[in-house]
Amino acid sequence: MIRPRFINLSLGGHNCSCYDWFNGTNCQTYNPRRHCSDLQLYDGQTNSGVYSIFPYGPNVASIDVICDMDSQGGGWTIVSQVADNNAMFFSGKAMQDYKSGFGSARDGSVWLGLDNLYRVTSIVSMSLKVSVEQCSTTSNGTLDSYCIYPKFSIDGQTRAIIPQAINNRSNI
Repeated sequence: MIRPRFINLSLGGHNCSCYDWFNGTNCQTYNPRRHCSDLQLYDGQTNSGVYSIFPYGPNVASIDVICDMDSQGGGWTIVSQVADNNAMFFSGKAMQDYKSGFGSARDGSVWLGLDNLYRVTSIVSMSLKVSVEQCSTTSNGTLDSYCIYPKFSIDGQTRAIIPQAINNRSNI
């Protein structure tokens, strides 16, 4: 059981300071915001869109991410998305860009960054969903395909560890 830390403030006084992600007068409420799945599970968020998460802890700067709360049960943190078929979005980037991330979730084109991915996947076991969308040449719409890997992480050397997929669907 995690217990609150106590800090003496003055003669006979004390103040409860909760461990990360706990709050309330007796540190009884657990409310993490480490990734989109936390927002869905603990905050009850059901709408897809841009949210702020705190993968480095609640007292460290937040990261704006796009959350998909609709597909395959929701709670998906978008790692990479390119708006308006911007083919140049990934060009001319150095490895440091890929480590720290680039683009803006609010603008719709974003690469979350390997450092942020490492932090999110090192906290708790995560799944990876890879979605591919292709414009149809024969109809008005898109063809899509996805694959879900049940366990996914980034190790400290920014190498992806991806076991075999369990769910997949293809319309392409």
